[in-house]
Amino acid sequence: GFDGKAGTVDGKNVLAFGIEALIAYKRDLHIMFSHECFHVYHMSVIGLDESVFVEKARLSLPLWLEGMATYVSGIANPGRSDAEILLSKKLDKLSPAEIRQMAKDFSAVTDLKVADEKNQDIYNKWFSAGYTGATPERVGYKLGLEVVRHIVKTNDIRQMVKWNLDEIHLNVIHALSEMAGAGVR
Repeated sequence: GFDGKAGTVDGKNVLAFGIEALIAYKRDLHIMFSHECFHVYHMSVIGLDESVFVEKARLSLPLWLEGMATYVSGIANPGRSDAEILLSKKLDKLSPAEIRQMAKDFSAVTDLKVADEKNQDIYNKWFSAGYTGATPERVGYKLGLEVVRHIVKTNDIRQMVKWNLDEIHLNVIHALSEMAGAGVR
């Protein structure tokens, strides 16, 4: 099951929650709602729907989308820790050296198309709940959060939310390169 997700149905951006998963995982509804509602808002601002996602999305896009939603969820829920806004204590415990290595690793896959079946395992490694590999599940949420934090130091969040797919991709690549070289501050 899933806890929450934004998507497109009949050309309209929608929000869905898996009530059973929310209860089973004891999810914080304030965090969940702010995160998922931001996705719907963000998708409408940048004109993202399922067809655009399938045709054009590279792996830099879900990194950006999850990073932005997590970042904004932190703003909407002041005083919450990273563990709380990431819904994961494991992700919160990643060291700066691990984040730097993740930035290097993700830099190698940013151009891959999300919808290409041969990239599904790579997508799952970074973004899927239930991933059982060497890295914690949904590690892309943490890396995305750190990418947004890096970029917001020199950009206005109100403009960042409006970036088109090419601007997102270029800014993510640039941030990952800086983070891989200098570490996360």
